[in-house]
Amino acid sequence: GTFQTASVTVDQTDPAHAGTPYTITASALPPTIVGSGTTTSTITATVQGAGSAPIAGDMVHFSLGATGCGTLSSAFVTTNAAGQATTTYTSLNTGPAATSNVVCTITAKEASTAQSAPTTVTQTPTNYSIALRAVPMILLANGTSTSAITATVKTPTNYSIALRAV
Repeated sequence: GTFQTASVTVDQTDPAHAGTPYTITASALPPTIVGSGTTTSTITATVQGAGSAPIAGDMVHFSLGATGCGTLSSAFVTTNAAGQATTTYTSLNTGPAATSNVVCTITAKEASTAQSAPTTVTQTPTNYSIALRAVPMILLANGTSTSAITATVKTPTNYSIALRAV
């Protein structure tokens, strides 16, 4: 037999809130991270109603708008008593060959009145540094002398990388 697949997107809104749209804002903290595959940014959406009152219990959908970006820890999060929903963005490992920043747009869309707001996370290249050390530094040219060579690899934020092949 043949198999077919399909996808569908459903935007569900709460009819009780029709005509009174909420406001939503989104932010990323920090807004710039190293594209290491492990660095993170907290994405926060704040949903407010009339008079800037926080809206609790509203489902927020977080989505990534581009390829070449990282991942989100949760795509759907319910707002808390302060009207906030948070998810964690984890960078994509851009590797040492990357030469430019990658700007990733995350959109937060609340379910009750279908309002949305974008925020961005900028991933910077992972420019590692390598320091070599030889002990001893000077050898006798006799064909049997040896020196231990140590390579220390560090991230742009000066953290040593352990247990990696060099």
